Amino acid sequence: MAFKIYKPGQGRYARISAGVLLGLLIAYGCASLRGALSEAGTLVTFSRFTLTYAQVVPVAIFILAVAAIAVGLNYPKFADFLIETEIEMGRVVWPTRQAVVASSVVVIVTVVGMAMMLWAVDKGLVALLELVKLY
Repeated sequence: MAFKIYKPGQGRYARISAGVLLGLLIAYGCASLRGALSEAGTLVTFSRFTLTYAQVVPVAIFILAVAAIAVGLNYPKFADFLIETEIEMGRVVWPTRQAVVASSVVVIVTVVGMAMMLWAVDKGLVALLELVKLY
């Protein structure tokens, strides 16, 4: 049975992004596993060539995981989800730079104002408690 891409040409960027990110996650996991298996010992020794568990197991897991990712990205329900996600991302109306700056200024001013208000209330309550000798 040959490997066939489900709905080729659709959702290309979403599939590539998902595949690359999952591949990086698997690579990081395999690198961590290699470090954990560094003292596991020798798996097999040829004439002048030795393979350790730390060399074989992470590579085998990475190859199997990449194959699973390739198959999973072409699973019809998941592929349709990625295709629809890419279509919806194309419909998003992204804000202009001016709108982002204006919204960010509003958020920063609000956070600073709330922090100053909470500081003033805290100082007022401490002063009140010191006045009645409870603090």
